[in-house]
Amino acid sequence: MRTLDTSADPLLTPPHRPLGVGRTCRRRHALSRLPGIATITAIVLAAGAVPASAEAGLIPDPGPVGDGVVFNNPHDENAKKAIENHIIWLIDGAASYSTIRVSTFKYKSPTYTDHLLTAARDRHVTVQVVIDDHPDNRNDAFYRLADGLHELGGSSFAKMCADSCAGPPGVGINHDKFYLFSSTRGATKVIVQSSANMVSDVGVSDWRSWNNAVTLVSEPYIYDAYVTRFSAMSDQVPTPYSSTVGNNAKAYFFPRSEDNTIVGILDNVDCSGKNTSGGWGPDHLTSVHVAMYEINDQAIAKKLWELDHAGCVVHYVRTNVATDDDAIAIMNDCTAHNGITIDTLNDSDGLLHSKYLVIDGYYDGAPNRQLVWTGSYNYTTGALRSNDEALLKVWNHPAIFDAFQANFQAVVKAALDEGNPTVQPGDGPLSPDGGAFACFVPTGEHLRIYDGKADGHHPVAEYSFSFDPGSIHTAANYGGFGSWENLNLDMPEDSSIEFRACNYEGDTRLSCSGWITASARG
Repeated sequence: MRTLDTSADPLLTPPHRPLGVGRTCRRRHALSRLPGIATITAIVLAAGAVPASAEAGLIPDPGPVGDGVVFNNPHDENAKKAIENHIIWLIDGAASYSTIRVSTFKYKSPTYTDHLLTAARDRHVTVQVVIDDHPDNRNDAFYRLADGLHELGGSSFAKMCADSCAGPPGVGINHDKFYLFSSTRGATKVIVQSSANMVSDVGVSDWRSWNNAVTLVSEPYIYDAYVTRFSAMSDQVPTPYSSTVGNNAKAYFFPRSEDNTIVGILDNVDCSGKNTSGGWGPDHLTSVHVAMYEINDQAIAKKLWELDHAGCVVHYVRTNVATDDDAIAIMNDCTAHNGITIDTLNDSDGLLHSKYLVIDGYYDGAPNRQLVWTGSYNYTTGALRSNDEALLKVWNHPAIFDAFQANFQAVVKAALDEGNPTVQPGDGPLSPDGGAFACFVPTGEHLRIYDGKADGHHPVAEYSFSFDPGSIHTAANYGGFGSWENLNLDMPEDSSIEFRACNYEGDTRLSCSGWITASARG
């Protein structure tokens, strides 16, 4: 499909096409919110946060830590280590005789080891680290940390879990990425929930990928819940799914044996609810932004599609991993409102490793809500049913919310800069009289025809292939107003289709759109 023009202000873009009485479809730009800030590379909002350009170990003391969020940018030398620098600043600021607790999926960082051991040796900080038994974790940096803490004695330790630490025995992994500081930088009960692993020279899940880290100092109940969870993990005690609500935050701890947390969250979105601010466009439509490394939970994909079909503006940014294919195929389908906008980053240096959801609009019975969910939780069945995962919800934090929206735009821009076209399957032609709409879905090569007007006529898609340019084919939809007709085409991956939407009365062509060309590759 086309590469979207990002030069225009999306909030001033007129509606795309009418579909039925009282329904307006919209053309969404790839940079769909907060125009003019898409080039932001690293955002550090916490009071006293570490400058992205500061080198670990050479960080000035800028003041106390506060609620906020840090993002890194793998393409910016001054910003790619922003999260690592922030965590090290908190480690270096840990008060004497305080406690640091860390749970992470991967650990391979001599830098983190140096600073944790210094805190333990010089200031008698109790350091407790639990990691997964991943092959990458069998390295000198971790062994040096474990041996150093063991030699110091006391309550410090660094240990591995063979499977998930708190899940059913024999299944899952410890996929967490959180840090707990009992006292650091002028605050107590400090939580850092990140998407980044503690690695500096293996894989691309740390400062060589897009990640985030939320810091909260104002949520003692949430902190206590994290500590309880950590204690169960360090003792490797199977623990049921739980959640805890604080002042303006909520923590969820997995695995979960029944129901689906993310689907339940999305069930609270009301796409017909009227907002008076925020959201998308002049009508303040509820927007749903997802930035996710991996999705194979098809129930979540289906729910996102349903929200878009119901009138929300859903924009999904992803890393191109093969395990996503079935879920992406569900989302990569036409809806009555243009379809989910999907942007993709390559699975290499600079990939998207964050896992967050941002909702701007009507949620849980109330308009104008601004909410963020972030953590270690990919949208996978393993995250739901098997793994140690933590998910953090934050509200009533406008600076954090705005920072996530800005980061979303930066990631979308990075996808476009890689030359990956935005896929919006519903971005197809509409006949001038509004009766016929057609769209092409590259996943599986589907041509779909929609009857958008109760006028007694029927829509027809006229189309031809690049490998057979002299032939014009037709496909009709006789299902009536509001119905879709799906045509499954068998096209080579290197081919394209040219098509238009026409409204017919019997065999008579009444009105036709212009022609549009789409690639089978998307």
